[in-house]
Amino acid sequence: MIAITGSTGFVGSHLLLELMKRGKSVLALKREHSDISYTQKVFELNQALPLFHQIRWVDCHLSKFSEVVEVLNGVDIVMHAAAQVNINESGNREMIEKNIKITENVVNASILQHVKRFCYISSIATITHSINGIGKENSPFEILTTEHPYTVSKCYAELEVWRGIQEGLPAVIINPSVILGYSRQWHIFETILLQLKNGFLYYPSGRGSFVDIRDVVRIILHLTLNTTITNQRFIITSENLYYKEIYQYLCDFLGINKKLKRMSKEKLIMLGYLGEIMSVVSKRKLMNRYTARLLNKELNYSNEKICDVLQCKFIPVKESLRHMFLLYQQLHS
Repeated sequence: MIAITGSTGFVGSHLLLELMKRGKSVLALKREHSDISYTQKVFELNQALPLFHQIRWVDCHLSKFSEVVEVLNGVDIVMHAAAQVNINESGNREMIEKNIKITENVVNASILQHVKRFCYISSIATITHSINGIGKENSPFEILTTEHPYTVSKCYAELEVWRGIQEGLPAVIINPSVILGYSRQWHIFETILLQLKNGFLYYPSGRGSFVDIRDVVRIILHLTLNTTITNQRFIITSENLYYKEIYQYLCDFLGINKKLKRMSKEKLIMLGYLGEIMSVVSKRKLMNRYTARLLNKELNYSNEKICDVLQCKFIPVKESLRHMFLLYQQLHS
């Protein structure tokens, strides 16, 4: 039996889809009043709606240890993808405490129930240092250098998994970069396309690291189901690209031949301020100051370790974006 936490989220929904397609016995953990419409859409877009109606949903408050212990009774494999992300600063402390607590509970319950395999879906945000300008798995692990509460919460949550490993939990940690695909934040992709269509041809000056959701799911399942690798973390990324390249790909798909313009760092930070204000009003996650500063940075991460261990090849970012663009056209046809 496999249990997935965060099964209504981006990674969790796609993991659930692939496991159901493989005919695995799965418990999809969710909160009592979780919105499952996004997960349903993921199955629908992949022509797997009949499988959606076969999902075994289990309501579980991950912050309540007794409930987690009960749910994981008889579970062999846990894929822990649950995490809270706030859209404004007022809930930052609560987010940090909650993300640490739920991971602590899931780890402890997994140890207590003698779970055979545990995979924690962390984030590349926990790679807070680099080696010669490149983020790697063995980069120094330092929480206090980060300025973003989500990163703090993921760092401390990851430490809970490392603590569990020391106590005998057979766990592996993955650190995906920016994941491309149909997500709960799909409106951001649609907004960028709309802006380009309307002639707003400005791109952020920085560089980011990207990976396709299909590669993320494939690697998680292979590491967890087909290997006995433990006590390891793996960066999961396909390519490091400047945002200018990303925007140029999208312009090519849209048939836009006009020249792109670099957005100044100051203007991007100002948009981050405005995004925070609009997030409070609209209750939607929009760009904030941290994201704006991140888009100005030149980030670079290595996938050498996972490629060496699994001999895997990644979907090129251009093909991931093309897949998203075709999906955008399908949704608007």
